[in-house]
Amino acid sequence: MDLDEKKRTLFVGNAPLSMDERSCKKLFSQYGPVSSVRMRNVMPAKETITKRIAHISHSFHEKQTSVNFYVKFKDEESVKKALAYNGTIVDRHRIRVDTCTSKADYDRKLTVFVGNLPLDVQEDDLASFFDENVGGVSFVRCVKDNPTGMGKGFAFVVFKYPSAKKRLKRPKKFIL
Repeated sequence: MDLDEKKRTLFVGNAPLSMDERSCKKLFSQYGPVSSVRMRNVMPAKETITKRIAHISHSFHEKQTSVNFYVKFKDEESVKKALAYNGTIVDRHRIRVDTCTSKADYDRKLTVFVGNLPLDVQEDDLASFFDENVGGVSFVRCVKDNPTGMGKGFAFVVFKYPSAKKRLKRPKKFIL
């Protein structure tokens, strides 16, 4: 993918399994004309089927709860507009929307590393937990193993306001 294509492409993470390419395209068309949509992060239900077949037949692994999409617009302005959708709840999933032009460089003043997590923890569960106990969660990114799609046991929580992160510095233990 060349730089021009990257500038016109939007990453959509933590989308519910109920979303397919058609519904994703319809959703993001409100921000501008969409030229293509690709679903990624598919975990097949069985080892004997390929990711492509699992994607086509919607035969997802029983532990998979979300997928990612890449939405390619016809112009860069649409990508900028669509970033407003970040953090929106769709079918109980907090959607993560970002550009594809560079590696994410999140503000350290707003980001917290969370370790020692169960491998099957879901982004939405962590977001709800931190919203209830701290407040102001922008989004959560659970780092996953590429071949299996399972979590690696750690995540990053990005808050909307620096005051939320400061509340974590108080002596308090959280147990999921």
